[in-house]
Amino acid sequence: MKRAYFILRCGILWAISSLHFFLGTLLLLFLALFIDPRKNDRPQRIFARNILRLALWEFRWNQETPVKVAINEAVELAKRYSSDSAPRFINGVLGTLAVEA
Repeated sequence: MKRAYFILRCGILWAISSLHFFLGTLLLLFLALFIDPRKNDRPQRIFARNILRLALWEFRWNQETPVKVAINEAVELAKRYSSDSAPRFINGVLGTLAVEA
């Protein structure tokens, strides 16, 4: 009797875990097919802010790097790791700060 109960219990747990895996896979496929990852721009905004912080550090405390080189590096990082509009934004902000400094 214990063996039959054990086999039945294992079968039920296996079916539940298989169903859970199948539903999770379907959810991930749905997210991959129908959700546009560019609409969630929070990571891109965080990257842009950190790129600005890095460039401002180079302006203020690292006097070895010329200002134009620091701006160019920040724009290149924004092109690679951030959204499409971030390079223009970063170039504008850093250009304004370079003129003021």
